[in-house]
Amino acid sequence: RYDGYSLFDILNERILRKANAEEFNPIIDLYVEVENAAGEKVCLSWGEIYYPNHLHEIIIATKVMRIVPSKTKDLWPLPENSKLVVATDLITERNISSPVKITVYSYPRSFETVKGLKPLYSPDLKIHVDDVIVETLDRNPPDIRVQEYHTIFYGRGRGIHSTQPFSGVMLKDVLGRHVSSDRENLMNGIFLVVARDGYRSVFTFSEVMNRNDQSEVLLICHPEVTDDGIFRLFPAGDFFSDRAVKGITDIYYFGQHQQE
Repeated sequence: RYDGYSLFDILNERILRKANAEEFNPIIDLYVEVENAAGEKVCLSWGEIYYPNHLHEIIIATKVMRIVPSKTKDLWPLPENSKLVVATDLITERNISSPVKITVYSYPRSFETVKGLKPLYSPDLKIHVDDVIVETLDRNPPDIRVQEYHTIFYGRGRGIHSTQPFSGVMLKDVLGRHVSSDRENLMNGIFLVVARDGYRSVFTFSEVMNRNDQSEVLLICHPEVTDDGIFRLFPAGDFFSDRAVKGITDIYYFGQHQQE
């Protein structure tokens, strides 16, 4: 068991100066880089720090308590230094020791933003890996099992949107065809999801591909829709709906993040 200081609280005392605020004011395209004394760096999205159903589960741990299995009595070795702990990660590559520096970035890609665009329609979704289109979808892949999540869909601006279930495929199953879960991707990989109107959101590789809480990001497709985008996201781990991007046209992936 780890005890320490929530990254939420640490960053909450700072005033953001968003590099692309004039083009896109929402904060959901921000991400955070944490660096340790050895020069290792890991990325976290602003959304996974501030929007999850369970807050304060990303911490700079300064204390640790051993949990001893009742049958085996194994005494696992304890860390001796402070550590970044991301509680929702299954593979703990982002749990780097001795963090010394935190930097906040705006995602450095520019898109035309048209607030209130109608219809918000796109007939397909393009997946880009390092600026190469690797797949174009006009419906969810039929070989990936559909999941159904029951939730209260809540927005910061308008309150409860609905209590209807969401059905879709896991985004990690779609993207997993094109990106591998290697150490560098788990630590630093970033997805950018972009809608027809320029609305966009950042997700880290680990929060999409490496969760241990079954709160997956769903890719939802309604091909019959003609007055709205046929693709949208449902991030089941988020309390607010801000990152449920609709009218998606593109998903970009870069293993090595670009700074701004």
